[in-house]
Amino acid sequence: MKIKKIRHYAAFFLGIISFILLFASAIIGCDTSPEKDLIPKEELTARQENIIKQAIAKNDRTKLLKIGKPAVPMIIERIFEIYNSKPSRQDPVWSDACNLILLLGKIKDERAAPALDYILVNVKYRTFRGTAAHALGSIGDKRSIESLWAAFNQEKGYLEEGDRKGPDYGWGLAGNYTEQMLREIGMALEKFGEEPGDYPKPFRG
Repeated sequence: MKIKKIRHYAAFFLGIISFILLFASAIIGCDTSPEKDLIPKEELTARQENIIKQAIAKNDRTKLLKIGKPAVPMIIERIFEIYNSKPSRQDPVWSDACNLILLLGKIKDERAAPALDYILVNVKYRTFRGTAAHALGSIGDKRSIESLWAAFNQEKGYLEEGDRKGPDYGWGLAGNYTEQMLREIGMALEKFGEEPGDYPKPFRG
């Protein structure tokens, strides 16, 4: 009788432990950011890592451009870090992030394309979309064509609905953010030999 009770309690406690483990796994799984998988791997010495980190902190894009491809993973990490920190619109750190996105286009490392594709399609900050499109056009990885078309058609949809700002307009010329996005994405598509058609051009002045 005692043995049956012991077995019963053991099974009960094992069930509780299994549930806790499964629950913990689910929480850890939900907490995994897809952005981490978009940061390419790079073997760096502690000295190289420190130099790149300092250049990013000082917004020294000239030095980062000179370092080139080894700096790309840490640049991408910093871009996501800025976006996820959700600073106020007036914070100049947004400009730092946009300049880092454009820098990826100048470095022309195809490993940056998946992260830029993600920014183009998923990040709802308007200026990020425009700069990501510009950078993708400079990198020239044909795998980005699908993402560019998806973003272009979405912007075209906003304009057809009479929405000239989109979901989260950010910075830009007042009232025509959608046209600006179409311009940047359209120009990027043309670099790939695509034909986005007669997309609207934003006004000047």
